[in-house]
Amino acid sequence: GGAALPGSPTTGFALVTTFELRAHGWTDEESDLPLSYGFEFERFAGDAAITLADVQVVLALGDVTLVEGAGGSARVRVLDTYGASAFARIPLSVGLPPTLVCTELVALLEKAELRVLTGASSAAKQRLQALADAYGTQLASCDGGEVDAFAAGSNASLPIINRMLAVSADASASAISTQPSRRQSAGVLATVLVNSNTLNGAAQAEGGAQLAALAKQSAKGGGADDDTANALVRALGFVLVANTTRASAEQCIATLAAAVATAASLTRALVAGALAGEQ
Repeated sequence: GGAALPGSPTTGFALVTTFELRAHGWTDEESDLPLSYGFEFERFAGDAAITLADVQVVLALGDVTLVEGAGGSARVRVLDTYGASAFARIPLSVGLPPTLVCTELVALLEKAELRVLTGASSAAKQRLQALADAYGTQLASCDGGEVDAFAAGSNASLPIINRMLAVSADASASAISTQPSRRQSAGVLATVLVNSNTLNGAAQAEGGAQLAALAKQSAKGGGADDDTANALVRALGFVLVANTTRASAEQCIATLAAAVATAASLTRALVAGALAGEQ
């Protein structure tokens, strides 16, 4: 039986407001239990849903950070043990975050890094996506505090996007590879890469490697759904045509190899997903 999806608060700001979502009052026949819950966010009516976490048996999702969506809504997908599902949603208005300087962006990224260390990979990915969505064009110029081994000066450093990609890799590696988890990772990676507008060689190679790994996991894990595939294709297209700076020959070769591997694995993942849907 259907019920409600309370949210607290119901208004806030991207990246800086912490939300909590709860799925209350859902029941089913005893033979269909246990129920599991998947939480999502839609920026506006009809927009593709953003996966916030893996499907879980706990009926609450706390420590949620969202992207901007003034006309948005939170949605819970409730599944029984056989995969039958039902939905509920509530309006959730998320405004634009304040203007921040580079040091403040690094501080927000450190909060995502902390969540990976404490095992909260979904919360870390939420913060990465909100950070890239709101401040994407700053990511290629803000100092992330990492030394660039290919730069001429010993004090030269890489922008914050390189640290973000490292957090993305760590968050994906620490999560169980399920279809919702891969969908969230693909969406986050696409937002981080595409919104940055410019990539250095290290970021281009690392982004390509993560895309290849996600596509390979999808091919082995029952296939890729439309949202995952679309995010991977969008990100891969940008990586290949990105405005690239400070790229070594080795990084360029690695990027091309990752692109080939992504395309091959994604083809297998789409076929596997189509076959699974026919069963």
